Amino acid sequence: MSKLGKKLNFSIFLIESWKISSKKYSNESFSSIETILFRSSFVRATLSI
Repeated sequence: MSKLGKKLNFSIFLIESWKISSKKYSNESFSSIETILFRSSFVRATLSI
């Protein structure tokens, strides 16, 4: 598999797990600042691959 293909697959995996965790955290009383920090760490992880 090409490097780009792996990157794309991993990005899709991150987005899917982001969606799942977003649902999980929105059910709990998660502050918006914590959610933003949590999401920005996902974005940074995706960009750093």
